[in-house]
Amino acid sequence: MSKTKHKKPLHGFFFITITKKIALIYGGLFSLSLMLLSSLLLFNISTIQESSLKRELSQTVNILENYVVSGNQLSNSALEGLQTNQFVEISVIDFTTNEMYATYGDETAQVDEILLHLPEYNSPLSGLIPENAGVSEISEEENFSGTGRNFTMDSSNNQKLLVNSKSFVYNGHEYLALALKVIDSTGNDFVMKSIFRRILFIDLIGIICSFLVGLYISQKILHPMDQIRTMAEMISIEDLSQRLPVDGPDDEMKELKITFNSMIARLEESFQKQNQFVSDASHELRTPIAVIRGYANLINRWGKSDTSILQESIDSIISETDHMNVLIKQLIFLAKGDKNMLHTEMVPINLKDIAQEILQEIEIMEIDRIVTLNVKEDVTILGDADMLKQLMNIHLENAVKYSKDGSLIEIRVWKDEKNAYISIQDHGVGISTDDQKMIFDRFYRADKSRNKEIPGNGLGLSIASWIAQAHNGTIQVKSTLNEGSCFTDVFPLFFEKK
Repeated sequence: MSKTKHKKPLHGFFFITITKKIALIYGGLFSLSLMLLSSLLLFNISTIQESSLKRELSQTVNILENYVVSGNQLSNSALEGLQTNQFVEISVIDFTTNEMYATYGDETAQVDEILLHLPEYNSPLSGLIPENAGVSEISEEENFSGTGRNFTMDSSNNQKLLVNSKSFVYNGHEYLALALKVIDSTGNDFVMKSIFRRILFIDLIGIICSFLVGLYISQKILHPMDQIRTMAEMISIEDLSQRLPVDGPDDEMKELKITFNSMIARLEESFQKQNQFVSDASHELRTPIAVIRGYANLINRWGKSDTSILQESIDSIISETDHMNVLIKQLIFLAKGDKNMLHTEMVPINLKDIAQEILQEIEIMEIDRIVTLNVKEDVTILGDADMLKQLMNIHLENAVKYSKDGSLIEIRVWKDEKNAYISIQDHGVGISTDDQKMIFDRFYRADKSRNKEIPGNGLGLSIASWIAQAHNGTIQVKSTLNEGSCFTDVFPLFFEKK
């Protein structure tokens, strides 16, 4: 038997567009607030109406009391003269003389029922209250100091009465002043229903308008998102020049546009570098392949019988093959570095030891240069020994390539309070100021070095820059044309934890 999968509440809400979500949230909150205010308004109208009626009855019994204590003669006609509202009936009972005066003639039954609801008069007094008078429950009772007692009751003839009673003593007589009004539930309900219908109509219009306004506001707010979406659809690898306009207020959307434009700019720069890299790599590989092919054709034509041509061709093929091998290794190194696939074993390393090893290897190579080492103390950093040696070899190879035979190459190692330094100074051709800005770009070589006499492919300093960055270091360059260059690698010092 298959189980029915019950969807969670608001399941569908999370799968609609953001525009509709904002419109629903805005309209829902506004509608809820509007209905709450309408409910409070209806409640206040009913409360105000009842409070006004109670105030009117209280003022009436006070008028009755003032009339009696002023020594005026009580009579039915006198009470009619005191009646300020024809819908409010009034009466005064003199318990001392067992007399009752009222504006509603001989209808004493209502007064009898009212007296039965008052605790101090809940038994027949001097025949005024019949023993078999009906009693109904009081639905509400309130006491007001100095204004009498307000309460509502249901009479025996199914009328709802609002009553205010006040007892007082004057000239040895005990009096009870009563003011009552029949609450017409039908008429009151009609008024409240009429008000309710009007408020409901206004609420419906407000709710509809709130959702429409919410939809408009959400579309207005999310308009920059549509611009970003449209721009993203227009952008392709062939055209990364498109940018979003960043005018308007300094809000989150403007920041998003700036971030988006910055991302596209980085992508464009990355694709340009990638295209340049592929183009340069193709060019560098095309040249040795063309040379190898040329010598192979030469061997095929004449080299089989001419040993000198054969040997020259073999030597050139081996040389170009070695060049291609170095180039491919460097390309693989940079490709792995870009993808963070190179393994580095970071351990405490003394740069003094690294520099001495490099110096020993140079002496074995028997180059026609004078290489000196200036290091007076141990300088320890956290790094990978093989990569640091590769970094120094790159600087030394460049120093050898771009300096004359017999010239001086100086290696120096030192430190300050925070950083370690290792520099290699040559006295060769130097680098122009304009070229210094681009020497770390891949395949870039200064114009004066682009000749067959100086080997290389322009990847050495790119690899050196990557190694320095992998060790949280930098490379500083100082160079003057025809005077020489100084490359200084800067690394943070390693401090042992105590």
